[in-house]
Amino acid sequence: MLNLDSIFYNRYRIDRLHELGAVETIYLGWDNLSNQAVTISETKAQPNLTSDSLEALKAQFAQQAQILCALNHKNLIAPSDSFVIDAVAETDQPNSEDGSPVPHSYVVTPVIGNDSLMQRINDQGPLPEKSVILWAGQILDALVYCHHRHVLHGDIRPQNVYITPEGNAVLAHFEVPSLWNTADPRKWTAKRVLGTPDYAPPERWVMRVGQIDERSDIYSLGATLLHALTGKLPISAEERIANPYNFQNIEFANIKVSLQVKHILTHAMAVPKDKRYSSAAAMATDLHASESISKLYNKTPAIPLLFLPTRFKKISWLKIGGLILSSIVLFFSGLLGLWLHSKVPPVTTWFSQPASPTVISTVIPPTPKVLIEVLPASPTLPPTTSIPTITPEQPATVQLPELTSIMSDTFDSNTYQWPISNSQDEWGSIVREITGGHYVWHVGAEKDVGRWCLPDSDSYATDFRLSVDTRRLSGPLNIAYGLIIRHNEGRYYVFNTRDDGYFRFSLWQGYEWITIIDWTETLSIRPGEMNKLEVITRGPVFEFY
Repeated sequence: MLNLDSIFYNRYRIDRLHELGAVETIYLGWDNLSNQAVTISETKAQPNLTSDSLEALKAQFAQQAQILCALNHKNLIAPSDSFVIDAVAETDQPNSEDGSPVPHSYVVTPVIGNDSLMQRINDQGPLPEKSVILWAGQILDALVYCHHRHVLHGDIRPQNVYITPEGNAVLAHFEVPSLWNTADPRKWTAKRVLGTPDYAPPERWVMRVGQIDERSDIYSLGATLLHALTGKLPISAEERIANPYNFQNIEFANIKVSLQVKHILTHAMAVPKDKRYSSAAAMATDLHASESISKLYNKTPAIPLLFLPTRFKKISWLKIGGLILSSIVLFFSGLLGLWLHSKVPPVTTWFSQPASPTVISTVIPPTPKVLIEVLPASPTLPPTTSIPTITPEQPATVQLPELTSIMSDTFDSNTYQWPISNSQDEWGSIVREITGGHYVWHVGAEKDVGRWCLPDSDSYATDFRLSVDTRRLSGPLNIAYGLIIRHNEGRYYVFNTRDDGYFRFSLWQGYEWITIIDWTETLSIRPGEMNKLEVITRGPVFEFY
């Protein structure tokens, strides 16, 4: 260990011990050259290494430390210095191969203050969701920057997130490169015993370094945000694997966390890596969408759109060209969505879905329809700047290609793990249950609110047919319910209907709602009765029934 109140490396004053681990020791000190406070991370080289192995690890340390020191982002505190010295304390063991001293590696990082996220949690308990979302977005922006450069943080936790005097979050203390074989079980055991496993993803609990990637940082960030929102240490990945029900039933109890944020955290902290967000950018997209659904939903579209007439004498279905990029993967299934409008009493809605045949072949009857085509976007503009045009089309009989049934739920049981809950949050109350072959929602709200969920299914398809039977049991006529379709990395379409005889079709794209068809009257909706909502997608075309 370094001596306190000493000058180290002819530059750094060692003020006090900050953190002592089995592999890494962190000191607080002062950089006499730059006149700023710093942390100094010290790691002793792995014992019993051959000279060749040690030299290889030294070269690897120098390369990785140089990459970290070169990082430059407003929400990052990158290391400022790194080096290896052969100073040996009395307790160090010599290398058993040649008797030479055991080297130590050092990484120096500037300190911007002592207002860490951990300190705020200790002082205040659960932190406001609005603040946590702001900080999470800033940390995700930093992770996008790092991951683009193939740099993982490796140790995201509240102790390593600092809040600046301006109220911004910065990420510090990367997992430092060390003179250890990363696959050595002693290093992993030491981290598990003396480290902070509460934020570590499952792949950190096994000795397979190749399994660690960007999604490992996403898990740790999710656990960090969960701690900030609940004021409680998150359940470790090891315990979650042993008892997965703990995570669902305990973590969000008795706190005000919106369902949207809860969904984001459960997605980020999924035990299997392939169930998590594929990138920090994807998580950031959902995070920006997690504000009040109604507030965002009523935003004025950022681009001019041509809408259908506000009233139809008769309409049975629509054929709509969507804003689709050919490169994305399209989720076959829909989300059941329920939207309530301001100051509504408790409302009950139930959803059911009959079994679907294995092969589906549908003939569309000759009924009036409207075709919306999307003009190609300019190469210099994003696709969402295209302007749809409305063109009448004569009724036609359309044969669907043969389709295979990949999901059918009669709600006799909860096969697809639909959310079952009885909870209260800042937006109101919601009870969701499966009973009598129906999925029933009882929702109460005093202001505009959006509620939605999705099934537990891994199936994907480019073209699909989705059919759901819905009925409003109570509540005002102007509550909206419907389907979320083609949910992909936070981008999705919403088809809404209301029992007062209106429908709407919108797109959540990037950070805003884009209305494709504004609220439009139709005679096809039967108030208080069973209404079948059905969508057929074929490439860029949507057909609604």
